[in-house]
Amino acid sequence: MKLDQLSQYGIHLAYGAELLDEPAKTKLVAAMDAAGPMVTAPNNGIPAMLTNYFDPRVIEILVSPMKSEMLYSAVQKGDWATDTATFMTVESTGETATYGDYSENGMSGHNANFPQRQNYGFQTNTQWGDKQMAKAAKARLDYASRQQIASALILRKKENAINLFGVAGLQNYGLTNDPSLIAPIAPTVGAGGNTWALKTADEIYADFVALWDQAILQGNGLVDTDAKVTVGIPTVVSGNLTKQNSFGQVLKDRLKLAYENMTIVTIPEFATGGGNLMQMIVEEVEGQPTGELGYAERMRAHGVVRHSSYYSEKKSGHNFGAIIYRPIFVSQMLGI
Repeated sequence: MKLDQLSQYGIHLAYGAELLDEPAKTKLVAAMDAAGPMVTAPNNGIPAMLTNYFDPRVIEILVSPMKSEMLYSAVQKGDWATDTATFMTVESTGETATYGDYSENGMSGHNANFPQRQNYGFQTNTQWGDKQMAKAAKARLDYASRQQIASALILRKKENAINLFGVAGLQNYGLTNDPSLIAPIAPTVGAGGNTWALKTADEIYADFVALWDQAILQGNGLVDTDAKVTVGIPTVVSGNLTKQNSFGQVLKDRLKLAYENMTIVTIPEFATGGGNLMQMIVEEVEGQPTGELGYAERMRAHGVVRHSSYYSEKKSGHNFGAIIYRPIFVSQMLGI
């Protein structure tokens, strides 16, 4: 059978292909035999690394956001050598009496207190070796720079944790556990349950009304619904603000319409072991902020030290925690 006859059977060969006749086979065998037996291992491919693509981008592994400063402003108090910060509160006192020309009844005065907060210092260390940097450079990784970035992040995470929870054993409290805060109220009762996940948009709206009522009650005439407030809620419940009522009204839009000066921020750490926490903070009253986050020093780099074949560096921070001057203007709800 000739090659051009194979196509009718569905067999197609490359153009110019020929059948090997006996003379051609003899020449081929002779040519292969002339090289002698193989002395190398049979190979059917190339090293796998030669077909690998190495992406030069650095993909950061993210951490939960640090959002304590969305509730209070951070301000410096003293410096890293400061052990204690002292604050002065003054309350006016007095009473009146019925007037009489010769009466000296009735007296006014004031009472001063000096609450304190203690400074807490924390630190972290980094190291990078000569050979480590040389090896990392082959992967286009700036090893020393990544160590510096990690140390700055660790200090920032610690500072955020102190702002929220303070430091046990010191007069250093967080914005969630300051002993002067008024105990949180319970959520309103919903038909399906008391947590936002089980409540309707109208029932969640009722929780905001209840918290506003509590803030107004605590403010004793100094707070009304026109006050500028910041409300912190756990991130895990924030999706419930998009719920609609039977009229198609989105809860978030209703709240903005009712309370123009209310800002809602999400705080991951407000999802506590005791339940989901919501805080309403009146930002300031008569020019005095309700609270601040006090730091003595956010980051101090103590200098790079050269050792035999590696470097090291210590960094530190110092923090007073959350300083709540007027806890009466913080209302809370636990269990949303």
